[in-house]
Amino acid sequence: MALRQNVVRHALDAGFARSASEDLAEGADPQVQQKLFAQHGIEVPVVDIQPGRLLRASVAAYNERRQLDALVDALAPLLGPA
Repeated sequence: MALRQNVVRHALDAGFARSASEDLAEGADPQVQQKLFAQHGIEVPVVDIQPGRLLRASVAAYNERRQLDALVDALAPLLGPA
């Protein structure tokens, strides 16, 4: 999954002090931000940009690899087809 590679690679390369952004596919759940928080306690901004939407994950030194993996796993059913 491109998102896993993007978020994890950028976080690890920067020593967990970085943000990564990912364009959301047209088929992504329109409530992805709300569902991530309600179902998984994960808070990430999703912003509308023309012509689509962008998810931004910020990672800091206190984040653990398992938290990045949890984000990516929680996103999988919400993103729609790649």
